Amino acid sequence: MTATEHEQSGLDCTDDRTDEWSLIEAEPVDLDPDRVNRTLKALAYKQRDLDEYDTAAEGERREQAERHAAERAELEDRITRGRSPLVESVAVLERKLQMVGHARLAADPGASTWKLPAGRIEIGGGGIEKEWGDEEALREWAKEHAPEALEPQPDKLNKNKLWEALKAHAVREEHKRQAPAREDGTVVIDGEVVPGITVKAKDRTVTPAPIKDAV
Repeated sequence: MTATEHEQSGLDCTDDRTDEWSLIEAEPVDLDPDRVNRTLKALAYKQRDLDEYDTAAEGERREQAERHAAERAELEDRITRGRSPLVESVAVLERKLQMVGHARLAADPGASTWKLPAGRIEIGGGGIEKEWGDEEALREWAKEHAPEALEPQPDKLNKNKLWEALKAHAVREEHKRQAPAREDGTVVIDGEVVPGITVKAKDRTVTPAPIKDAV
């Protein structure tokens, strides 16, 4: 049977000789050269058939994998095309609500989360973040102005202790949140700019959070 014939038959095999095992075991061993040669020839035919079958089977596996890959690609394309307008609609509505939240913040910088029957417009963020710079300059400054920041290891700056010394000069309260004491973010103590640290305001965040059961 050729590889094509195997493919046409759906890889079904009708050459079932499993019952021959018992016969072979029961028969006396035949040492006749012609019979042995015929058996060798039969083995060669069957090995060829097996090789052809394996080749056909591998081809069928590849074709099936290619069909599945093509079907999967087509499905993913349909999903992408189907999702795209929904994703865009969600993005447009989220952006619209974010603009509402930022307008609310512009009118009232102290505004917090806005709760409505269909959900919330969550307003968060704010506060400050510290940006550390030249640690050597900071350590030199701390030797004179905040020696506690160099304890217990004089060669290692304890930034937590240093911040405690700087905090009152670095931060102010604005709309119930921390804000940099100075617009440029520098920390000034007794008219001197503390080196190696800048304080920046964090952006406020607006996140629409509808209640899914509200629809």
